[in-house]
Amino acid sequence: ILYNRTIVQIGLSAFRCGLFKECFDISKEIANYGRLKNLLGQSFNSKATEKQIRKEKLRYVPYHLHIDYDLVDFSHMVCAMLLEIPNISRNELYVKRNIISKPFRKLIDSADNALFNGPPEQSRDYVIYASRALYHGEWKKAIDYLFAATKVWKLIPGAERVRDLLVEEIKEVAFKVLMFKNSKSYESYSITDLGNLFDLDEAAVHRLSLIH
Repeated sequence: ILYNRTIVQIGLSAFRCGLFKECFDISKEIANYGRLKNLLGQSFNSKATEKQIRKEKLRYVPYHLHIDYDLVDFSHMVCAMLLEIPNISRNELYVKRNIISKPFRKLIDSADNALFNGPPEQSRDYVIYASRALYHGEWKKAIDYLFAATKVWKLIPGAERVRDLLVEEIKEVAFKVLMFKNSKSYESYSITDLGNLFDLDEAAVHRLSLIH
C-alpha cells in the first residue's frame, strides 16, 4: 500500500510539472487496475468474511490521509487522451492496433456506442468530451471541457500553472492531429497560418513539423 501510494503521488507530481507522458507511464499500472481505493488502502471489501475485514482494516489509511481517487483517475485519463488522440489519428485505418491505453479506448468506445450522452457531470465525462473536441481539432473547446471539471482542479496545488502547461500541450496535440489526418491532402502549408490556427509561435510550428 505504501508503495502504491508513493507511485500515485509521484504520478500526480509529474502531472503538476507538465510531464504528462511520464505521469501516464508511472500511474498506468495502478490507475488501470480497477481497484484503486483498495490499492491505496482507502477501502475494504465489505462482503468479505469477518476475519478478512479485520485484517483489511489494519491496513486502512486514516481519512485525513486519503488521496482523492477522482483526481488520480482524472490526471491519468487526461494524459491518456494526450497520447491516444494523436495515436488514433495516425492509425485511423488500423485503429484497433497500436493501442496505448486500453481503458481509455474502452471509455471512448462506450461513449460512442451509447444511445444518448448527456452533458458531462463526472470528471471522466469531461475527458470524453474534451477527447472528441481534440480529435476534431477544436482545441479551445477541449480546454474548456477539461477546465470545467472544477471539483478536480480545486485539489491541485498551483492549478493555474498546471493549466498553462496543459494548454500548451493540448495545442501541440491538436497540431499533431491535423498533421496526421490531413498532411497527405496538401503539398504545402503556411507556417504563419498554422501558428495562428493553434496559437503557436513559428518556432514551435517548425519544430513540430520536423518531428511529425
